Amino acid sequence: MQKDFNIQKISRIHMIGFSSPFSQFVAHKLYESGVKLTASDNLISEEISKEWIEKKVFLGKNSTDNISQEIDLVIYPNGVLPDNPEYSKAIKLNIEMVSLPNVVGYFSKEYKTIAIAGTHGKSTTTALITWIISQCDQTPNFIFGDANDRILGINKNFNLNPKSPYLVMEACEYKEQFLGRAPKPFISVVTHIDLDHTDYFTSQQMYNEAFIKFLRNTQKAIVMPKENENEKYVFEKIKTIRKDLQMIESGQNLHLLLKNDKPNLPNLIGERNFKNFEKAFEVGLLLGFDQTEILEACKNFPGLRFRFEYIGMLPNFAKVYRDYAHNPEKLKSLLSTAKTACPGKKILLFWQPHNYERTFSFQNQFIESLQLADFVMIPNIYSTRETEQQQKLITASEFVNKINLHYKSKKADYTCDSDNYSRSFKSIIDKTDENWVVVIASAGDLVKLDLNKINL
Repeated sequence: MQKDFNIQKISRIHMIGFSSPFSQFVAHKLYESGVKLTASDNLISEEISKEWIEKKVFLGKNSTDNISQEIDLVIYPNGVLPDNPEYSKAIKLNIEMVSLPNVVGYFSKEYKTIAIAGTHGKSTTTALITWIISQCDQTPNFIFGDANDRILGINKNFNLNPKSPYLVMEACEYKEQFLGRAPKPFISVVTHIDLDHTDYFTSQQMYNEAFIKFLRNTQKAIVMPKENENEKYVFEKIKTIRKDLQMIESGQNLHLLLKNDKPNLPNLIGERNFKNFEKAFEVGLLLGFDQTEILEACKNFPGLRFRFEYIGMLPNFAKVYRDYAHNPEKLKSLLSTAKTACPGKKILLFWQPHNYERTFSFQNQFIESLQLADFVMIPNIYSTRETEQQQKLITASEFVNKINLHYKSKKADYTCDSDNYSRSFKSIIDKTDENWVVVIASAGDLVKLDLNKINL
């Protein structure tokens, strides 16, 4: 639900969590409004903290000392844990609190918001729409991804431009936070609807209904696919509820204009990325841009950090790519992209599963998604926002054993590694040569790996 509050009537605000692009977007808006702002974060980078220390905003790590009765409002992230010391003290002091998605939503009403939701492809589609607008008009306001993501060529994960009427936003469905982030989107885009975040959504129906709640508040148009039963159900339901909306099936105008002649898109490799392009193209048309200009912008799209990004070559001449893939469909798509981009090469997947609960709940789908990998190495399972009970659902070693049992061969290896992952990479070098390509898949610390800092 969108919480009603008026920033103009609030003098002191504290933010718990400060490193995400959504936090940074909100912080800049609040700071520019003249409000007295403070913030804390346990994992913030020096790149971000330096600016805010100079502005006397950033206080350091989460601490009860940062919360006092003088604060009028506390903004907390969607994933905050109940035992966070600042969150707990704010409750104890009865300080008004609001979630970060709701504050983003408060500011989103100033713009023609283009909200991109869906199980996978959100970040790429958001970046591509942002790029189209920047090439056909001017760089819009935008927010997407996490603290480490960047649109290459713009080198940002958020932007404020008071001259642009648009806000392009990644609208994540986790805990239905897209209802807060984008309460009244100008244009809504859905990439795919496949069950995810089963620590919150207990069924596919519950997941589908969340998308219906999100989409029914759209003002102008919806762009989405009808590839599976979930998407067809949501599409038809919205058509019934909101007869005044433009309902555009992904690619319907693109294919008419191009007559199924696929354009060359150098940094949008693979079928999954082409589907992202279909949605972005339709948004460009809705905004009134010329189809030739949209197409030219997409051909020149420089890509996205952590999305099949080439990061270097090993001493044995095996090329290394990295990607944010963290659910079965994304993993399957990543391996397909690697096969297309590197024909004739064997693929070694160096994969860090994201969260024990997701690994356990989707273990069969994950195992099936590994078919195109010639070998898999798993160093650990990266966990965020999980309870102790969830962390006991499955171990990395058990999961690797299940993979090998399914494929009836030594398909995967558990390297039991962390920190700089040098032990794993020594094994990778022994396993590969110039006929292999190494693909790192992680939404955790592994994806941030710097090959130059590994002791090989």
